[in-house]
Amino acid sequence: MSTTAGSPDPPATAQVDWSVRTRLADALSPIAARLGDVSTGRVDVDVFGLADHRRCPGFQSEPFAWTARFARRSLGLAALAELPYVEYRGDRALDRAEATQQGRSLGDWLDELPPGGYRAVRAEAATWLAAAVGAIGIGQLLTLTWESPPGRFDWKAPGTPLVVSARLEGATADHRRATDLGLIRLVDGAFAAADERREAGWLAALHATRFGVQPTRVIVLDLRQGRRRTHRVSPDLLEGGIEAITSAAAAAVERALNEPAEGALTPGRHCAYCARRPICPRAQPEPTD
Repeated sequence: MSTTAGSPDPPATAQVDWSVRTRLADALSPIAARLGDVSTGRVDVDVFGLADHRRCPGFQSEPFAWTARFARRSLGLAALAELPYVEYRGDRALDRAEATQQGRSLGDWLDELPPGGYRAVRAEAATWLAAAVGAIGIGQLLTLTWESPPGRFDWKAPGTPLVVSARLEGATADHRRATDLGLIRLVDGAFAAADERREAGWLAALHATRFGVQPTRVIVLDLRQGRRRTHRVSPDLLEGGIEAITSAAAAAVERALNEPAEGALTPGRHCAYCARRPICPRAQPEPTD
């Protein structure tokens, strides 16, 4: 998602600067040195809180099924697309998910709901839409997409087995190196201020590591509370981001040294849709809010 007000000027091109990548590599080097001669192969450092099920050998996917929570964003995005100040590109990933259901699309699922269930879904979608409009702000031109340019980020720290990775589907960046938009994070849930700033920092640091350009800001759209917050990218913010990445690296190295690869279960947000959650000894509890 990117936002501009009125008619945007052409993207400004910033001078490429790899200093953040260099600082991150320097910070990761002594952490990787703890591995010594241990043959660990690739050591994954997932700064998204180990939320990628591909990093958990015990993950088993449940068959996709529509719920009010899944439907509310699809319906809310469709409603946003009807607003005069919004441009929307369809979510191809969602289209593929629907196609795997043997023709049981969102429309089919809605048609099968009893009146009470249909009203509940409409209420969820209306709440989502109201919060989204409140967070975005009336009168702004938006381009909505859920396939952000960074996609899945993977970067191997030079001279180490550490591979820093993050799922950035929830964040977008102007990969043409424009410095006026920064990064945007769409959050469907409340974050503590410190956690939010920490995430903004590592998003900015990873963007600078990948593209060689520091974004000017990280914009957080909090849909649950209908709020919009902007974190200016400063040296302190970037430093906090590098610290977050190195903390994740230290945890990854600790696992590599003390847990066999086949048993290194990695709890995270994916636990909520893992079929083995009821019997997994490391399953992350479902959120209570």
